[in-house]
Amino acid sequence: MRPAPFCSTFPIVRRQILDLARLGSLSGVGPSQWIRFEQPVVWLREASSQVVFEHGGHVLETGASYVDSGGYLTSLYSAIESAKHECEVYGVSAHSILIVRVVLSIIDIPVVACPTPPNAFRAGNYFYKAESEEGTWFHFADADMRAVAEAKSSSERDTAWQELSRLTSVEVEVPDGLWSSRGDAPGYSDTYRADQYVHHQRNIVQALIAGAEVGALRAG
Repeated sequence: MRPAPFCSTFPIVRRQILDLARLGSLSGVGPSQWIRFEQPVVWLREASSQVVFEHGGHVLETGASYVDSGGYLTSLYSAIESAKHECEVYGVSAHSILIVRVVLSIIDIPVVACPTPPNAFRAGNYFYKAESEEGTWFHFADADMRAVAEAKSSSERDTAWQELSRLTSVEVEVPDGLWSSRGDAPGYSDTYRADQYVHHQRNIVQALIAGAEVGALRAG
């Protein structure tokens, strides 16, 4: 069985057919074994942003966090507006020893495409998480998986498990210096660096989306 589907408007940047495996029983009642399978996987690109408070090069506290609810990289501007508000509340200026900064993180999330259900949202596509109720999915690696199955002690088994490559989200980048209360781009608007970065990244994603669509047409 699969988890319930969910709707997402995150951009699709890649489509792949992966060689995977999960630990389970073919009959549902017998001993567990590695079950190998091929799985079409879609990768969604997600950006999230967080406000942080720094002093002396160390993070003192984290503030509000945002995800892309209004389009790719909109979370960055939501976090910037929140950071500006925090500066006003705490009287933080470009010369303060306390620094308010916005940190952006971009990841690619593996999911499985599914049919659009009845009464679906008009915007977005529907997906399953890249896993099943029977177990987590791993990239198939015969030697590593045999090491788990043949481990003779719990410590050997734990070590072998650490070597497995789980199918999970992949960090794309965590860019630095997009916005801070120090005003790192003098002579420009306070969102100059963010604007430049967003423009560049959206162009990259548009190219990836086009490539993924072409790949899907060829596969179909």
